[in-house]
Amino acid sequence: MEEEKKKIPYPVIVTGLAVILFLVIVISFFLGRYPISPGELFEIVFSQIFPIDQTWTDQMEKILFNVRLPRILLACLIGCSLAAAGAAYQGIFQNPMAAR
Repeated sequence: MEEEKKKIPYPVIVTGLAVILFLVIVISFFLGRYPISPGELFEIVFSQIFPIDQTWTDQMEKILFNVRLPRILLACLIGCSLAAAGAAYQGIFQNPMAAR
């Protein structure tokens, strides 16, 4: 007798992947040559919405908005594009080695 594999519901998979993507995006803001602490990150981001006294340097703000944010958004966009292209190719050619 074959054991039945328990299938994880689709919404749980999508939610888990979205949470992982969000965590990777947030962590990637902290990585780089010039460190930005989590507190400073949230202060800089919220300062664009709310009036907050500036406790960070102008260099940190420029690095965050001119270097890290575009890099992170572009990486997500490229990843989504590659995934969509791969799914389209799989749908068109229906490779039996990659199909379920």
